[in-house]
Amino acid sequence: MFAVQFVVGIVVVMRALAAIEHSINRRFAEMTLKLNTFEIGDLRELKTSVKRLESGQDEWTKTLRERTHELVNEVNVLKIKVDRLERPEGYQRRHDDPRPD
Repeated sequence: MFAVQFVVGIVVVMRALAAIEHSINRRFAEMTLKLNTFEIGDLRELKTSVKRLESGQDEWTKTLRERTHELVNEVNVLKIKVDRLERPEGYQRRHDDPRPD
C-alpha cells in the first residue's frame, strides 16, 4: 500500500511540475511575442520616419534643406569677398565695370 501511495505521490508531483513548467513556458512565449511585436512596431515606425526625412516629405526637412542651401551660398559669397580682399591682384576689374574705384 505504501508503494502505491508513493508512486501516486510521485505522479502527482511530476504532473504539478509539468503544469508549472507549461505555465512558465506559456508566459515566456507571451512575453517574447509582445517584445517582438514591440520591436517590429518600433522598427516600422523608425523606417517610416527615416523615409519621410530622406524623401523630404517632412516640412521641417524641406525648410532645413532650403536654409542649408541659402547658408552655403552666403558662405561661398563671403569666401570670394575674403579672397578678393586678401589677393586683390588676382581679380582684375573689367574695363566696362560700372562700379567706381
